[in-house]
Amino acid sequence: MVNPVGIIHGVDGVRRIRFRVFDGASVWIGQYVVTSEGYLCRVSRIERRNYLTDDRILAEMSSFERIERLKKYGFNLEFTSTITLAEALIIGVVEGSGIRQPMAPPHLYTYVNEAPSELISNLTVINSAPITIGKVKGSDTPARLDAEKLTTHHCAILASTGSGKSWLAGVIAEELALTIKMPVVIIDPHGEYSSMQYPAVDDPLANEVASMVNIYVPGRVDTGEIDKYYMAKFGEPRRYIRIGVNPRNMPLGVLIKLLTHYYGLTDTQRRLLEEGWPYDPSIDAPLTTIDELVGEVIERSRGSAPKGYAGESSISSLVSKLRSFLENRPFFITMYGEHYGDEPIRLLDVENMLNKPGINVIDLSTLDLMDQQALVALMLDSMFNLAKRRRIMPTFVIIEEAHNFSPSKALSISKSSILRIAREGRKFGLGLCIVSQRPSRIDPDVLSQCMTQIFKRIINPLDLKYVASVAENISSDELTTLKSLNPDEAYVTGMATPIPLLVRVKGRLTHHGGVTRWISTINP
Repeated sequence: MVNPVGIIHGVDGVRRIRFRVFDGASVWIGQYVVTSEGYLCRVSRIERRNYLTDDRILAEMSSFERIERLKKYGFNLEFTSTITLAEALIIGVVEGSGIRQPMAPPHLYTYVNEAPSELISNLTVINSAPITIGKVKGSDTPARLDAEKLTTHHCAILASTGSGKSWLAGVIAEELALTIKMPVVIIDPHGEYSSMQYPAVDDPLANEVASMVNIYVPGRVDTGEIDKYYMAKFGEPRRYIRIGVNPRNMPLGVLIKLLTHYYGLTDTQRRLLEEGWPYDPSIDAPLTTIDELVGEVIERSRGSAPKGYAGESSISSLVSKLRSFLENRPFFITMYGEHYGDEPIRLLDVENMLNKPGINVIDLSTLDLMDQQALVALMLDSMFNLAKRRRIMPTFVIIEEAHNFSPSKALSISKSSILRIAREGRKFGLGLCIVSQRPSRIDPDVLSQCMTQIFKRIINPLDLKYVASVAENISSDELTTLKSLNPDEAYVTGMATPIPLLVRVKGRLTHHGGVTRWISTINP
């Protein structure tokens, strides 16, 4: 049944309509409406106007008592002379169960109707690999995304802090693992995603997805405090695997950046490393002791060292720096059977990790930023090389706090690894999800490769301006909408959805860890 809510009184090409809302009709920001000619639109602005108000009447409204006196004489302008005007962005023209871009603007003085829920449901049908992240706001229509386009063409979740980014990322991870049977990797710099091991509801699906969550921590780090936190909150310990990386898997560029950061390198020492570092990205690269590895580096590079004291001094200093570096990085493993306390450290095997469905959380919370970037670079490079050789399943990588791993201006060890996947990963079934509270600080080349954008509430003017510059499908009116989104709402646009969606994000099957910890009681 058609439910008219207004009539068009102005158009702005094929971009927007302006309509007078009928008395008694209800419209709201984000609502879908459809004109009698089939133009599907979304309400972006509403204003109320009193057409009898002029400067003389405003001058009379000098006090509460004066206004009440005017009302007694029939000047009840609040109700008798108020009209509601609205603007709506044109999404497209409905054709059957699809939508096309309009070639001409709608006609003036045609009716604007509520869009039936059946129409929105038909337009948002995903024929293959759908995942559901909630409901279209104001209806019971499922908000479905095309999982293939979401993952292979990359996506971004952008919002201010505390707006529900991690909650939504968790919903997507659950859906991909359960529905699509896809391996998901979550780069977790704060240790908040370990909560996904604990079911949040009494539901077999919650138990199933919780059992699919694997936590990985760097081999030689103290996890005591965070383990106590999860034990106290959930009544049972979190399950995790300690992992170590073979130093030979570290690319030369990453090694030089880390050594320069922690110890400083001379030009001579850089040349020695360029000649002598035995880089081997394979899982079969030999594990050797630190002394053996350092000795091998020096043996391979000695011929390029300067003669005499200067050369010997450079070599001696490099030996000390390399040994200290390898001993103090908590994510290296140099022999089989290593333990941290009574817990075994396993050699990181990305191929085995990503050949089965599951949610693989890489907990980096115990590392400083440089070490976090280094481990992320190592893992992403390994994933890319394996994906290129078709050795792993199609995989989705969620990177939390992405502005720290691929910053727009600052140098970062992991930036080139992220950018390579953003540019080339689609060809090999490797997708990215960039999650950040500071969009303006993310490398624009990375963000521009994200063909689906999911926005939560954003209020920072710099971030809003940046979003407008990199997101092709968002208008100035929609940017205004982003500032007023509720915590459980998200705005989705791009390749993964047939039409832009304003979504009420659904509940999680597993517990959410990204909540602010605060003092609940104070004992005097």
